[in-house]
Formats: sequence, C-alpha cells, structure tokens
Amino acid sequence: MTGPINLYNIYYGDFSGQSGATGTRTLIDYLAAHLGNSSWYHSTTEYYQINPDDSKTYASNIVNFPQRSVNIYPSKRGASNVIEETDLVTDIINLINSKTLPLDVNGIYAVIFRGDLTFGDWLQSYGWCGYHTSFGLTNGDNIRFFVVGDPSKGPADLQANCAGIAPPTANGNLGADSIASIYAHELVETVTDWSGAWYFDSNNFENADQCAWQFGVNLAARNWNYKVGDKNFLIQTNWVIGKGCIL
Repeated sequence: MTGPINLYNIYYGDFSGQSGATGTRTLIDYLAAHLGNSSWYHSTTEYYQINPDDSKTYASNIVNFPQRSVNIYPSKRGASNVIEETDLVTDIINLINSKTLPLDVNGIYAVIFRGDLTFGDWLQSYGWCGYHTSFGLTNGDNIRFFVVGDPSKGPADLQANCAGIAPPTANGNLGADSIASIYAHELVETVTDWSGAWYFDSNNFENADQCAWQFGVNLAARNWNYKVGDKNFLIQTNWVIGKGCIL
C-alpha cells in the first residue's frame, strides 16, 4: 500500500468495561493512533514495488487513526459462539453500508475479537494468532483487513501460545499487551503484502514473519521493549532489508 493509510478498529464481541485507562479498547486505540509515527513502523517504508517503467513506489509512510473504532457483536454466531471469516466480511460490509465506518479504499480495518468467541484454529498450538487478507466489493473496490484475537479470554492452557509474555505485562492488561505485538505484525504485513503477491522471502515469509516472537530484549529483566507515544509496549522486531530484525 503506497498512499496515506487510515486504520479502523472493530472490536468484535463483548468489550464492555474495556474503555477505562487500562482497558483493551483504550490501549489498542492508543497504539493505533501513535504507531504510524514510530521509527518501528517507518522501517516498513523501505519496501517498494517496481513500476512498469522500472521506477520504485515505496510503502506508505503515513498511517492515520481517525479515532474511528466500534464495538459490535457478530451478527451471526454458530453453536458455542463459533464465528467464521464470512461473518467478519458480512459485518464489515454492514458497518460500511450503515456509514458507521467509511468505505475507504486506502483503509485497513482491524478486527480484534474476544477469546470467548471460537474462530477456526486460533490460539491452538498449530494455529495462528493473527492474519490479514482482503475481499472485493461488487463495485470492484478492495477492502483490506486483519484479525487479532484476545488470548486473555481464551483457555488458560492455551493463552501463552499468543500472549508472548506472562503477567505482569507492560500495561497490566494481558489481553491488550498480548494483542499489541500481533496488531503491529499484521499492520506492516498488510501494508507490504496486502494481496499475498507482494513482499515475501524465499521461505514464503512476509516481513514481520521473519522476526516473529523476537523482541530484542531480555524479557526476564523487563516486560516491554518499545515506547509508542508515551506508553510502553512489547512489540516484536521487524525485518528491515539488509539489516535484519530491528526495533
């Protein structure tokens, strides 16, 4: 993605009581509002696409968060609160059609769901912690979105699979502090490889995959490694071409 990007957070499930100073919505909205101005994100702008005339167009260096976040419940849930990607797509389209969120072809819609919802093989030892994809509208527009789950609400024996660190965490909120690194991971991968046909290495790893779960600090000594705005977060390192995994 090469133009200015707008981020929209969609909290999916029961996030009631998560708007206080250390609530999940508050912390992740804060991360979204400040991450685009960080040196961590700006390493992404070294990625580029080759144009037909052999010139280069670099990844966007502007990520805005227009303070547009919503909390909705899945419009369709199966037994035991099972949800599928088709449910997410339907609900994103409903939010756009109702003008709750804008139709933004330069936007990235971030879906953050509660662990009391069951979604595929999320949180399993063989599964995923987050992913990004896109879908097309009937008018030909592409909508980019990524999905991150809150492991603090999942089964206790599986929380560590996506948490990254055990409590106490940087902001005292296991859910938000676990989401933060996955959120950043999926953001930069959406920017550099939104369609699955842009940046990936010979092992089919995207840029953030190459540094997954590498934090660059001794986690036994402290529970954060990067300051975003004026808050501390634990954020994985990011792959920078020619430099490796750096913050």
